[in-house]
Amino acid sequence: MMIRKKLAVLMLAGVTCLASGCGNVVKDGTEALGEGRYDAAETAFEEATKNENKEVAADGYQGLGMTYYEQKEYDKALEAFQTALDQGAEQTQELYNLTAVCAMKTEDYAKALECFQAGIALAESCLLYTSPSPRDRQKSR
Repeated sequence: MMIRKKLAVLMLAGVTCLASGCGNVVKDGTEALGEGRYDAAETAFEEATKNENKEVAADGYQGLGMTYYEQKEYDKALEAFQTALDQGAEQTQELYNLTAVCAMKTEDYAKALECFQAGIALAESCLLYTSPSPRDRQKSR
């Protein structure tokens, strides 16, 4: 289940990257990460973080976070995920969840709580937009 979430985050990063025209850097990093070639993934994502396009840089930091997370380097992963959010990465439940897990692993429980709450708030806002109102549910019966 957690692997699906990780892959979803990576796929989202790859799609965002392709849409924004970042070329092969994030794509290469994503492929290397998926194959377990962490050194190659780290190199590619670090290159992406230097891109002038903030979306590409944010994708690079998100990829670095995933690379560090997979290697259980939670302090580095936490920093990379936070930088991705600061750089304007798409705020997703998965990104906040991974950031919170890293914060817990580094015993930063206040940060973990903050991130879990942010992810829950996103989930709740998504439900508000996708769930039919009680009135609509009555009409459909």
